[in-house]
Amino acid sequence: MSTQPDSSHDHPSDTKDIQCKRISDENSDRMRTANYETLMVRASRESTHLPVAKGERPEVGHTFSWAEKYQPKALKDFICHREKAESNRSTACNGHYNHCLFEGPPGVGKRTMALAMLRECAGMDINETKEEIREFDPTYRGHCKVIFCCYDISRLHDLSPLCMVIPLLPPSDEQIVEVLHFIANKQDIELPDQLANSIAEKSKRCLQQAIRSFEATWHSNYPFKEDQLVLTGWDKEIADIATSIIEEQSSKRLFLSRQKLQILLQHNLCPQFVFFTLVEELKRHLDDRIQMQIGVFSQTYNDDNEDLCIGRKKM
Repeated sequence: MSTQPDSSHDHPSDTKDIQCKRISDENSDRMRTANYETLMVRASRESTHLPVAKGERPEVGHTFSWAEKYQPKALKDFICHREKAESNRSTACNGHYNHCLFEGPPGVGKRTMALAMLRECAGMDINETKEEIREFDPTYRGHCKVIFCCYDISRLHDLSPLCMVIPLLPPSDEQIVEVLHFIANKQDIELPDQLANSIAEKSKRCLQQAIRSFEATWHSNYPFKEDQLVLTGWDKEIADIATSIIEEQSSKRLFLSRQKLQILLQHNLCPQFVFFTLVEELKRHLDDRIQMQIGVFSQTYNDDNEDLCIGRKKM
């Protein structure tokens, strides 16, 4: 009679090897998870000094509130995009409009104009809902008006034929200067034309950033001097990112820097503004030869200036 070896009982040394390999694999997984969690915690901890919502107090000791305080609530109050606002007001009053799609870069005022248009149609009491719409049935076209906001209309090419598309471009420097003088009058501040033009130019056509720069500069020094230094309101945050990049060039530092840049962009800052401000901060830490190289690299990256300004090019 032949007998088969019992496979249910492994050799003790084989069992020990298997157990050791399993323990080794588990330890490797734990180390990878721990390293990732450590990076995430450190990124969060190093970025806590950045204000992540409107109205929070930055480290400089005051709240930046002018952008929200002087945000137009009605279509008749718009200074930038005044013609678009008047056209939308006429359309809303007549009731001859379908779904609307506001297109433009971050911070250009899409949401502000959409809410003002809703107030024009439905009154001042508006309950904002946040729902992710997966499907859109065109049969409801005449029953319910929907307003979309996007920065790249090509992502909503299926919806654009069903909507009244309202493109909003970044405001001109002249329009930004007009807004700054409007705020200065309301705040009883004497704002020289030269300083207003300088703030508008440095904002890279981002109205929210121009208002924040005006407020930060006013807090730092008033009455304004003839050679007044224009602050951004993000000076410390961007300077810290530049300093950390100079101190260490590693994958870990790249990860942390990206985290901080993403937090900045959550405030609807123009990517072009963040990019050029960071480049200037980096140059301050480098000698003339490397400054020239940084200038060449930044210009190469910024060849497609329009895409960077409207937010289609990634940081």
